[in-house]
Amino acid sequence: MTPLMIPAMFVIGAISQYVGASLGVGLFETLSPVAVAWLRGAGAGLILLVALRPRRRDWSAARLRVAALFGTVTVLMNMAFYEAIAHIDLGTAVAIEFLGPITVAVAGSRRAVDLLAAAAALVGVVCVAGVNIASDSRCSRRPCGPGTS
Repeated sequence: MTPLMIPAMFVIGAISQYVGASLGVGLFETLSPVAVAWLRGAGAGLILLVALRPRRRDWSAARLRVAALFGTVTVLMNMAFYEAIAHIDLGTAVAIEFLGPITVAVAGSRRAVDLLAAAAALVGVVCVAGVNIASDSRCSRRPCGPGTS
């Protein structure tokens, strides 16, 4: 793996999160967030089967259990995410979701430039999410984010 592949995969992952989420939101008018999550999981499974074309003899019971567990956890995560974006702004939800991969990247790095990039990403998430750190005591009694008055 070349040194440029890692940042490229990070960017591709970020783009796929936004594109997948924006396509999912468009389906909320006709389907529930849970149904959209199941469709996304089933579609991803079919794409993987077609793209990887695993041989039947490689399917052991243990490998099928691991794959089923991974798929189930992924669909449950998408259910939670789609329920979130049904209630809050898409940009805010995706920004919060992107904190997970950033945390993993920081945990696996020891370079100062990586920590600086993670700090910049955190500032971006705070800005996109509309976090308001105010001394106004009214904020404890009402929402203070974007779209609130």
